This record gives sequence, C-alpha cells and structure tokens, in this order.
Amino acid sequence: RAYGTTCTHQCCATFPPVSLPLGRTAENMTHVMTSPSPLASLSESKLQAFLEPLLLVAYADGEFAESEKDRLVSRVHELSGETLDKSALEEKVLALQPPSYRSGEDRGERVKRLRDVLDSEELCRIAFTIAVEVAHVDGGIGVREGSTLAATAREFGLSSTEALDLLRTAQLD
Repeated sequence: RAYGTTCTHQCCATFPPVSLPLGRTAENMTHVMTSPSPLASLSESKLQAFLEPLLLVAYADGEFAESEKDRLVSRVHELSGETLDKSALEEKVLALQPPSYRSGEDRGERVKRLRDVLDSEELCRIAFTIAVEVAHVDGGIGVREGSTLAATAREFGLSSTEALDLLRTAQLD
C-alpha cells in the first residue's frame, strides 16, 4: 500500500524536514504522502536493526511496559503502510532479548553498528521518532530514557536541532 494518506503532521517526522510556506508549521500544514514507506520492504536483518534501538530506549528505565510494546508495534505497523503484520511484529519484539542483558557491548557502539546495518538516514529518523513516542507513552520521558534518546540521536548522526525537531513532531498522545 502506498503512503498516500492525508495527514496532519503524524508522518512528518518520518521524512526529511521540508521548507514550509511562511506562517505555516507542521502542526497546521496538511499534505499528502505519496512515497512508499521505507519500512514496507525491510529485510529481516534490517527490521531487527530497526527494532533494537527502539528496545534500547524502551528498556532504559529498567522495564518494557505493555503500553510501550503496544505503541512500538502499532507505530511500526502503521508506518509500514500496514504491510508488516502486527502479530508477527509483536512476536519479533518479544523474542528480542532485552538489550541490557547482552554481554559487554557498549550501547553507543551497538547503535552505531545498527545504524550501519540500516544504512539509511531516513530509517534512523523514523526509528528515533518512534523511540521518542515509545519512551513517552508510559507517563513521560524519564532521565534514563532521555539520556538513552540523546545518545541514540548522537549515534544515529542526528544533529541536536534535528533531534529536537523530531521530538516536537512525534505523536505524544
């Protein structure tokens, strides 16, 4: 399915920033997305590399709440143009070992390696935006989640300005 739905900023964070007409913001700009979703055709290894940074952030506070899992699965499903099966995504997410239990690998180095597997600035921006949403869904972004998000943005190569812009456009409901 093509990404041809009309939105009011929910997908803005998944695509590179664009210049808006004078006086317009992402919040009041309506547009039509016509590009296919980059999540729709990910290989198995790229999908795992996409999900892992989301889990790093979700587990940063020591737990992976049901609400975080639900948000992660629903947003990845939605942003795939609904081509990725929700049940299969949930199984994959639950099957991935909590990142904090992996032996000895530095989180920063791990995110850099995952970035290299993704090999796409757009996928990194999408992953960061979903990570923000997942961190926020259980009552706000705590200190550990915030520092993990900051480190993830840095390791993904996002500038501070770009990370803040993505934070502002994330769906934080």
